[in-house]
Amino acid sequence: MRDEYITQNFKRSEFACQGKNCCGGSAPIDPRLVSLLQAIRSFIGKPVTVLSGFRCRTHNATIEGAHPESYHTLGMAADICVKGMNVKDLYQVCLRVCDIEDYGYLIPYEHRGFVHVDIRNCQCNPQ
Repeated sequence: MRDEYITQNFKRSEFACQGKNCCGGSAPIDPRLVSLLQAIRSFIGKPVTVLSGFRCRTHNATIEGAHPESYHTLGMAADICVKGMNVKDLYQVCLRVCDIEDYGYLIPYEHRGFVHVDIRNCQCNPQ
């Protein structure tokens, strides 16, 4: 897979499946998710790290607590963090970037150090 920028700041490889002995690191990702993450990154003005983007079903099955129909398996979810920013603050930024009820779904995982972002309800573009 050629590592190309798919937005100003995100490369396709950042969303690749991280599983072992599964899909070989495929990275089908919904462009609406990447747009949302770029809007979050632009608002913060600091790099946003994608801890988990696309997960093939084989890899997803190895993740403790992962739902079998996870939006990660559809390329519609990412778990993100920002160096030097706590989960509560990142969650609040995500809420400010767009109307999350019309756009997606957020879960702050403070104990794990990231915010889950997905676009299950995507009907608009992030601001």
